[in-house]
Amino acid sequence: MTQHSVTTEDRRPRSEVSPAVLGTARSLRLDRVASEVVAKLDGAGIDSLVLKGPVHAQWLYDDGTPRTYCDIDIMVPPRERDRATNVLLSLGFEDPATGFRSHERCGHADTYVRPPGIDKVDLHHCLAGVTVDADLAWSVLRASAATAVVGGAPVRTLAPAARTMHVALHAAQHGVRGTKTRNELARAVRMVDIETWQAAGELAVALGAGEAMAAGLRLVDDGDLIAQRLRLPAEVSRRVAAQAFYTARGTRSLVAFLDAPTLRTKLGVVRHRTVPSPAMMRAKSPTARRGPVGLAAAYVLRWLFMARQAPVLWRDYRLVVSSARLSTADRAAGNRSSSA
Repeated sequence: MTQHSVTTEDRRPRSEVSPAVLGTARSLRLDRVASEVVAKLDGAGIDSLVLKGPVHAQWLYDDGTPRTYCDIDIMVPPRERDRATNVLLSLGFEDPATGFRSHERCGHADTYVRPPGIDKVDLHHCLAGVTVDADLAWSVLRASAATAVVGGAPVRTLAPAARTMHVALHAAQHGVRGTKTRNELARAVRMVDIETWQAAGELAVALGAGEAMAAGLRLVDDGDLIAQRLRLPAEVSRRVAAQAFYTARGTRSLVAFLDAPTLRTKLGVVRHRTVPSPAMMRAKSPTARRGPVGLAAAYVLRWLFMARQAPVLWRDYRLVVSSARLSTADRAAGNRSSSA
């Protein structure tokens, strides 16, 4: 029998392993998860596209900079959403949003986690920022799909123009608070040729995502110049601006309330914001998981927090409104003026 020597490094506690090494190991594991899920979907006759994660790592990080990720994003045809969910459940994945109301779920994807929690898949039926019918969006994106190797197996993914558009839409989705998504978009601004950006802009307009792409680009240096060259909207709606430029919790809800067309719709926004489902409260708050009394206490704490947030929300709302119509350069000039 072959014996292996045990070095000091082999005996090193897990806590001493660098975050970069742990992140890389998790990414490699998720690559295998991606190939496993895609193979299972293929076996069930369900088409799919692998988004972001390993594809972006190969595309934008060939300089050796690590691009780690904590989940795998897979897009399926909207009509196959339920069957794809059943495939994930058959692989041992669970839905952590069970019990959430429909409006509390992400509008374009659902998250599934396989115990003990390392394997996570975001199952997309559309992309954030896209406003056309989801079936139409799928057919357009699938028609130009490319191929990549993930986890040692070939998978389908977005073509370069669609991938470029998605980087900007992803940055807009996470906004000014999303450091990682903004950094990735900044890489794309530096590395992607203008012809691909032009194709990406045309695709965004065709999918009703021109405003979201413009907002995303205006989050990074030189992005506004690209947005102008692509003739993307110089102004965006308050809804899109609230998603991209908000800094305080609740700003998007305030915009949704103000933009609601009827009193009934406004009251619905208030109700959804102030009284989330018990399932969502338990998912977000440790206090809510401490039985009925803890759940009641969590609601009270939520209302107190919202009351304290009111002045902050109004200031943030004014910032969002101004950001909806100003370029990156204009905002930077305004920030310099206010700090002088």
